[in-house]
Amino acid sequence: MSFLSGLKVFGHGIEKVFGWFGGPKGQVVLAAGEGVAEALGVPVPIINLINQWIAKIFNVESLAVAANQAKGTGADKAALVLQTITPAVIQYAVDAGLPAPTAANIEKANDALVAFINALTQPAPTA
Repeated sequence: MSFLSGLKVFGHGIEKVFGWFGGPKGQVVLAAGEGVAEALGVPVPIINLINQWIAKIFNVESLAVAANQAKGTGADKAALVLQTITPAVIQYAVDAGLPAPTAANIEKANDALVAFINALTQPAPTA
């Protein structure tokens, strides 16, 4: 499969995911996803930060897929996401007048977002 074909497949999958988010089941899951915001220890709404964070997670994953490194590189991918999102998280805290979250709390929030995305994008187990 060529790089462009792979991106098209990835884009088609993402389109399905976002379509699902808009449906009734997706809305229930999104409501449950507010726990991710609580992992940061900051009040809601932080929608822009979470959207930016999710975009970075998808970007890092697409780069890993393009490099044929999608499997078994979770720690490396998480480190790249954390490296790029941490300044935005700290800036959000400063702008909101909140104490800066610790590296451990930022990592917990990242883990929760990745788990949330994985729960929605993984195929259902076969019986």
